[in-house]
Amino acid sequence: MTGGTVNLGAGADSITFGNFANSATLSNVETITGNADDDDITLATALTSGTINLAAGIDVLTLANGTNSAAVSNAEILTGGTGADTITLGTTLTGMALDLGAGADALTLANVANSGSFSNVETVTGGSAADDISLDTVIASGVIDLAGGTDALNFANGTNSATISNTETINGSTGAETITLGSALANTMAINLAAGTDALTLGNFANTGTLSKVETVTGATGADVITMATQASGATISLGTGTD
Repeated sequence: MTGGTVNLGAGADSITFGNFANSATLSNVETITGNADDDDITLATALTSGTINLAAGIDVLTLANGTNSAAVSNAEILTGGTGADTITLGTTLTGMALDLGAGADALTLANVANSGSFSNVETVTGGSAADDISLDTVIASGVIDLAGGTDALNFANGTNSATISNTETINGSTGAETITLGSALANTMAINLAAGTDALTLGNFANTGTLSKVETVTGATGADVITMATQASGATISLGTGTD
């Protein structure tokens, strides 16, 4: 199918493409299955609890302007719309170009090793394997939990703010980062917030770790043991209650 327009109307509908290069605009299709060639699919209507697997080839998926939720596999280019998109990846992020656009968007990574970058995602949930993630756009009030595995997060250059959990390596940017840890700081972690006037707030746990290039450190109710690996000039450090 080339340049096709398909509207399957009401009901739980599905479409399977043939083994050739396909391009189409789809409406009201809840399950989409690709083939061995390249597929370029645009959704004209918002998708709720959809299942999309574009299979082999270099595949492109563009979501409709609206609130979309779907499990997506084997899409090499994924573009969101103006609404809030909730996307669960069934295959690795590695090699993808992913930009969920405007709205308060959420991305759940597959339970495989993921490495890659994406844009305009406000909530990120990792899987059980090691994730190495780079943000291509700044994040404001983000929520990032990379879950199991030995994970790494790299911020985009700009002013970033986020609550981060279960991430063993956190690298800042040229801007000012404001980071809250949602899980305990441990000696196995490496946090370097780089340039800018950066702030780190520890979680309500017993925290032990080494920090680099953090200008403001705020502790919580637990016992904190903190080592500053870089010179602190004009820093503000308050470790809160506990035996710190």
